[in-house]
Amino acid sequence: MKKIFFYLAILFAQFSYACPVGKVGLSADALKNLKRSSTKWTKAKRTISNESSVDLPTAQSEQPWGGKDTKNWRPEAILANAASLWLNQGWKSPDIADVLVSVPVKMIFTNERVYGDGQTNASLHFGDGWKTNHPQLIATLLKFKSGSRKVIFSFSTSVKIGTAKFKLTYFREDPSGNSTRKDETFEIKNQQAEWNVPTDTRFGDLEKSRLIWIRPQGWDSSFPIDFRMDIRTNKTLVGNAGNARTAGRNPMDPLAVFSESKKTGQHAQTILLNSAFGPEWVKNDKGTNELRNESIHGEIHVDGKEVKTGVGGGLTWLVDRGAGSTFKNLYTCFDPRNFNEESKMGVPSGGGWHEIGDAAETIINDLEIGAVPVGFATGLPWATPPDQTKFPWGLSDVVTLRLLMPGEAVVTPAGDRTWEEDRPAREVSEFHPDWSKSKRGTDQSGGGRNYHWFFFPTNEPTCTQEWVHHCRPTEANNLGLKCP
Repeated sequence: MKKIFFYLAILFAQFSYACPVGKVGLSADALKNLKRSSTKWTKAKRTISNESSVDLPTAQSEQPWGGKDTKNWRPEAILANAASLWLNQGWKSPDIADVLVSVPVKMIFTNERVYGDGQTNASLHFGDGWKTNHPQLIATLLKFKSGSRKVIFSFSTSVKIGTAKFKLTYFREDPSGNSTRKDETFEIKNQQAEWNVPTDTRFGDLEKSRLIWIRPQGWDSSFPIDFRMDIRTNKTLVGNAGNARTAGRNPMDPLAVFSESKKTGQHAQTILLNSAFGPEWVKNDKGTNELRNESIHGEIHVDGKEVKTGVGGGLTWLVDRGAGSTFKNLYTCFDPRNFNEESKMGVPSGGGWHEIGDAAETIINDLEIGAVPVGFATGLPWATPPDQTKFPWGLSDVVTLRLLMPGEAVVTPAGDRTWEEDRPAREVSEFHPDWSKSKRGTDQSGGGRNYHWFFFPTNEPTCTQEWVHHCRPTEANNLGLKCP
């Protein structure tokens, strides 16, 4: 399996399918028709609005992610269906405050820069020889309003547990940062087990992975699990940005789209299509400001052939970093869910996985009244499992999934390895790196890489903001939003 992945990674690194489409605009007729049709979308039609009404598609739904034919599902659909099931169930728990789902995977990274920036398209799989349309292991972290936490571990029925026990290894930190290893043994009943998380166990940090390890008794391999996803409130982000400006205004919704939507009942996309844009905003090849993409990181290429990772495109409006904005700032409205296309391609509607190569990219839910499903992945967060064990099925990377609620943002910084491989490109120009000089993908381990993902269940566009930070975020540098 390792040899196969090594070969694929080299192959991906040799291709550059950078095909910037950021200047493509809609024709006058298409724009007119879209404006007319968008009036049917109103903020009152959201299907996911809060924790009490979470109902994501699952394998048991009438319209599961990726279509009804489970044999046609690609790994993205397998992941989306499984994670959605546990997100739905988690939010139905009494006293629930938050739900995160973690899954061990193997990420596939490429050097495909579809927008000519630091982001490169990516995908994932569940290991050589794994044929089941369900991940080997899913861990769901439940945070309760009382302050307690619990993790539910659920193994696929295709994973043969044997003695039906596993060892959980985790690490506790004292106030000085010193770690102490802890081991506990759990019985597995009906392929599941539960762990009441100690109060001093931490997850979700911006700068550090905090893994736990799951080793079924008698196995020589251990699954990595982490709940790493750096969530910030929009208010916190604005505070970190300080006096940052976009088109002379606060960078959080500089066109006041949400307040206009709240006042008039119009959909955010309708407002953006009819907004007046100043000279700071990028113009397309038609002289208007909407930038149309038929796919948003929705494919990778293997042996010169396209492999879909997501279906649907979207519209973007942006101001580049420079005189018009402290940092690159974008509005993006993603296409409605397209179940017919999902059924053809076996993948969810939304943007495909992509590795973050700019200093950081933050997805902001400031235009919706509903939640947005998002994913975060870390490539090889720990070099080797404890006790000289191996990674089962080669699953050395970890995905975390969550519902990004209104008023929240998720920060995804560039990984250490990614940042180092792109250094020669950045040395050419701070504002316009020469990506041909990047060594992205030359470290075949896959370590030191961060990725994110978004997929959309609603039958209307989903609109968000994205901030592209101009230095790598830390707790000490205002998240890279007020750098020199």
